[in-house]
Amino acid sequence: LRLNGSKPFFSQINIFKELHQRIALNPPTFDSFLENPTLNRSPNVLCLDRSRVILSTKYGNGNYCHASYVDSYERKDGYVFSQAPFSEETEELFWRMVIDVDPKMIIVLGSVEFTNITRATIATFVLLRSCAHTCADCTMDMVIHSKVDVI
Repeated sequence: LRLNGSKPFFSQINIFKELHQRIALNPPTFDSFLENPTLNRSPNVLCLDRSRVILSTKYGNGNYCHASYVDSYERKDGYVFSQAPFSEETEELFWRMVIDVDPKMIIVLGSVEFTNITRATIATFVLLRSCAHTCADCTMDMVIHSKVDVI
């Protein structure tokens, strides 16, 4: 039995044993996810503690937002994956996360329901970030992949 080229499958099992040992030394936890059930859209999409975005308390209370750093091809923590807001509270947390992380682009995947308030908030945020008089050295592109055209 062979899995990869000419190496026998059983010799490659050591790779899985080593991976298991490394995970066992530092098992993933999701305590913040469990402590904030009303801020999670779905109970089966975990937000791991070691990779989650921790919000500053400069603009509000609490530091939990269902968002995680993910490595990009170019650098560690190059992307942030986040759930779309689904309530006023999660919308506030989402925008606090955007301010803290300062992304160059926001991409919303899937079917997302936006209220008129959310549309106005997104449009205002993008205009403020793109306006040369407000922020000379920062720009933001927003791409919405959903049933709703926001911009």
